[in-house]
Amino acid sequence: MKKVLFLISALLIIGSGIVFAATQGTDSEVFGSYFASFASLVGAVPFVTEFLRGLFKLEGGIGIQIISWLTGVALAFIGWGLGLGMFVGMIWWHVLVIGVGASLAANGFFDTGIVLAILRALGIMKKQ
Repeated sequence: MKKVLFLISALLIIGSGIVFAATQGTDSEVFGSYFASFASLVGAVPFVTEFLRGLFKLEGGIGIQIISWLTGVALAFIGWGLGLGMFVGMIWWHVLVIGVGASLAANGFFDTGIVLAILRALGIMKKQ
């Protein structure tokens, strides 16, 4: 059953990339769309976490929770390192705060609106 769920998750991820590629121009634009906004980053965290969970055959528990938190931070730094989307021109600690906020929102600890309000209050993100 786990192999079937992993296969379905992988096909959904690949399928969404194909749909984005069909609607947008280049590969860099497709990849950059996952980093275009805070909400898209929050949405990417569970997909990447489940992909890693299936890839390494991990069971549930606190380990998956930790991997999910680290995934949000890692995705934020990948977007920053490649200069994608909202991370262009940011300072490293802004990226770290956004990654932690995305991880917390993806795991249900905070609402996306609350995290965005905190980021705006700290002056890290501007109202869009």
